[in-house]
Amino acid sequence: MSEEWGPWVDHDGSGVPAPVGTIAHRVFTDGREWVAPIGAVRCTPRGGYSGPLYISSWDWSAPGSHRPILRYRLRRPPAVQLLVDIAETLPVRELEDA
Repeated sequence: MSEEWGPWVDHDGSGVPAPVGTIAHRVFTDGREWVAPIGAVRCTPRGGYSGPLYISSWDWSAPGSHRPILRYRLRRPPAVQLLVDIAETLPVRELEDA
């Protein structure tokens, strides 16, 4: 199964670029990086919720403290990629006219 990433995209702060569950490798303006599905909740080391990081990091116009995403790249979730890989290796069979 391939784990190919898409190209790096400079984020413009206009919101979430892909559906929830898509794996995103994010680079924040402070240099930190995070690889996780879009929509994953980030927790503090003690298990507490870290606040509005999910929405406001993608959407820079959202109120509250946030760490803007500078750039990102995407890949399909592993289960979706597995289905694509299976479909691409299925044998092709010609259908007869009825």
